[in-house]
Amino acid sequence: MKHEKSSAMKKYYQLVLIIVSVVSVVLLLFYRHEYNRLRYVLQVLNFFGKPGQSSLSTNECATVSQEKLLYTREDDTSTNPLPVWQRLTDTHYVYSAFWEDEQVKSVGLTTTNNADPKFQCQLWFDHVNQPVPGKFGFSVSSSREKKNDKLQHSKVLASYFYCKPKNNVGVPYGVEFYKTDELVPFKTFIAVHYTGKKITVANSTVICVLPDVSLPQQTSAVVEFLNYHRLIGVSNFMAYDAGIMNRISSVLSSSKTVANYGINMAFLPWNFPFPHWEAVDATSTVIEMDCMLRTSGMHRNVAVLAWNEYIVPRYHHHLGAMLDDFDSGRKTTARFEIPAIMFCSNLPDDEKSRKGAPLVLRKTHYLRGSSDEPPFHIHRPHVMSVLGDLSLTTQRVSQGIAALHRYVQCSAEDISSDKPTLYEPAMLRFSGDLMKSRFLKVWQAKKILF
Repeated sequence: MKHEKSSAMKKYYQLVLIIVSVVSVVLLLFYRHEYNRLRYVLQVLNFFGKPGQSSLSTNECATVSQEKLLYTREDDTSTNPLPVWQRLTDTHYVYSAFWEDEQVKSVGLTTTNNADPKFQCQLWFDHVNQPVPGKFGFSVSSSREKKNDKLQHSKVLASYFYCKPKNNVGVPYGVEFYKTDELVPFKTFIAVHYTGKKITVANSTVICVLPDVSLPQQTSAVVEFLNYHRLIGVSNFMAYDAGIMNRISSVLSSSKTVANYGINMAFLPWNFPFPHWEAVDATSTVIEMDCMLRTSGMHRNVAVLAWNEYIVPRYHHHLGAMLDDFDSGRKTTARFEIPAIMFCSNLPDDEKSRKGAPLVLRKTHYLRGSSDEPPFHIHRPHVMSVLGDLSLTTQRVSQGIAALHRYVQCSAEDISSDKPTLYEPAMLRFSGDLMKSRFLKVWQAKKILF
């Protein structure tokens, strides 16, 4: 009897031990789960800041909540699919394609002014197994104003390649162009960009940045450019990347930069098929064409700048507000023409400038006669799409209202004593806000590592 009782007690103790062990394991797993959750929350707070804490300093013009964050999402429609230069023939190249007005509109180049190249096209649709034939069209785009007389002989021209489906079966995901006079035509596939429903953000501006061929890109130029334009109300940027260092692009396109500084940055590949000096004007024109199509319907104002160019209002603090004041009552202005003036970065600094201040605050004299530079334009694509070419108007903005400041390394001839410079203090209006900017301070403290 005692033996049976002892055996029963042992079984009871074993059962209790098993139950305690199971409960302990469950509690351990639960504790580990909660610990990981808490650690994740702390990491997020450390990365993005505390809830309710403003990510922008109070002296900046617009908050992130007032802007549509477009360029740093995984489902980003402004950069997906990514463009890339592709060869159609020895004389025709295509960069990107867009679905607009029930047809594909592709942006590219040609080295011949042939008004009727012998091409054909076909389109690919998700629900159709075979390509759908399309009607091909071609046009040479008018180039931006020449910036250098030595480049007038360039035969590289910006062009549009069109393909309109003969049967309307929806929105295509790809287009192919090929020559009709080849025995076995080589068909080049280009992914088609389509944003779907478009809602223009009120008073918003996007700046597309030209590729910089003077590599490596100076981080100070990038930071100062973004910092200043963010101050005047621009938070959306797209840079056409011809070799920007990876550590710069990875930091600027991160979600942390969006959350903390309100800068929405995207980088697009730019494997240009020609030497830069052979196609300066075509480069600017193609990027302007691509930028306007890529951001169509999402932003009110579109501008194309180089890293060394700044739009500087003399009285307004917000670029969009300045443009709206000029267009008040009319609402038909398709573009604004702003004069450009050139500052020499190798001239002495302003005597009153602070040591370590951004370049744009240290250079306050521009070259006399540089106001004869070709003017700069800010576009309003939504006006262009509604009114059409016949009703488009251009508003000319005087230098007394705003100017494009271009900062360049000048030649000895440009800065000779017989060519006096003129004083232009417009940028100094922003000196206090620029120096207090959180983005600039964090970078200067080397907390943003490029």
